[in-house]
Amino acid sequence: MGNYTKIGPFTNGGAPGIDKTFLDGVENAIAGGGMTYFVTPFHIINNATINSGVTNSYTCTGGGTGVPPGALAVLMNLFFTPSVAGTFASITPQGTAWNNANYPIVGTAFNATNIAGGSFVAQLNSSNGQIDVKAQVGNCVGMHAYFYAYIM
Repeated sequence: MGNYTKIGPFTNGGAPGIDKTFLDGVENAIAGGGMTYFVTPFHIINNATINSGVTNSYTCTGGGTGVPPGALAVLMNLFFTPSVAGTFASITPQGTAWNNANYPIVGTAFNATNIAGGSFVAQLNSSNGQIDVKAQVGNCVGMHAYFYAYIM
């Protein structure tokens, strides 16, 4: 899908009446990005095990992903089986440090037998379209992740 091409600015009047301020604002929002585009779900992580403290990087743009370079974020589902209670996965733009207040986590499992999972918006590294997924506390076993939309 191509980017929106501006055709304004608009003028007031005409039949029916055109609200210049409203239409100029809508057009500027569309042209400036911030739009969500749905794609065929893409299975980016397929039955991976990430050991505690290890970070894996995944490219979410280009190729067969359906997400164009320049995307800001992807909407994702991620699930895994934790090796110990309290295990979680942190998701950050590739190369960015995680802390409790800045990027999503999935998991915080109560035990080592139930599947931990969640849905979230993952911000991408703006230069390469990648995310980092890091196992915290324990191992993330049998991890799967899909994304189904992106934000430009």
